[in-house]
Parts: sequence; C-alpha cells; structure tokens
Amino acid sequence: MPRNKPDDPFEDDWGTTEGESSQESSEVPEATIDPTRLPWLKPANVLPKREGTLELVSFQGRSKYSDVTLVVKVGGKQFHLGLQTFDKSFVALRKKFGANKADWHGTLRYKVMPHKGNPDGFVAVRPM
Repeated sequence: MPRNKPDDPFEDDWGTTEGESSQESSEVPEATIDPTRLPWLKPANVLPKREGTLELVSFQGRSKYSDVTLVVKVGGKQFHLGLQTFDKSFVALRKKFGANKADWHGTLRYKVMPHKGNPDGFVAVRPM
C-alpha cells in the first residue's frame, strides 16, 4: 500500500477552492467593523481615576477568551468586561448576584490593578 505524502503548504494548493485563483488581489478588503459591537473595558477607559464606580448592565455569558462576559457602563459608554470563573472579581459578583443571570445588574466598584510590572494592567471589579 503506498504511503501518503504529508501536506506541503508550499506545494499543495489547499488554500483555494476550484475556480478561485491562488493569486491575491491588489485591492485592500473592506472593513468589517460592526458599529453595534461593544469595546472591551480597559484601564485607559477609566483613567486617570484609578478607582470609582460603574454600572453593571447585564450578564452576557461566555466569549472566545472569557468564561463570563458582562456589559458595564462607565462615563456614559457601554463596554464588555470579561472574567474567568476563578477570578476574585467573578467569585465576589457570583456571591452577591447569585445564579440567576437576570439578577446581574447594579453598581460595582472598580480599581485599576497592576499586572506583570504594568501599573495599569487591568480593571478589577467588586460589588457595592
């Protein structure tokens, strides 16, 4: 029985479909920005204040990089805030708001925390 040769990305034409050219177009693709998509909350969104309050709008569920995604509002703008289930922020929020997603709304305290030598590493939250 003949042995199959492994895929060779430099010789195989596996990146195109039939009838499609493997040559790239000279045009730049259109932007695919969704204007309804919320940005992620970063320290730059709350600085120069290192501590303050924000509004927890809703619980959104999982995302690609977070176990839990929340919608929060600070300075009149809404943002996503991603948390892991082992994060102290999530543990404190779960204790306060419980298991029902509809109950996840109210005022939260935030603090900009250092991370890996960066004084403006991430935004931590706790219930009021």
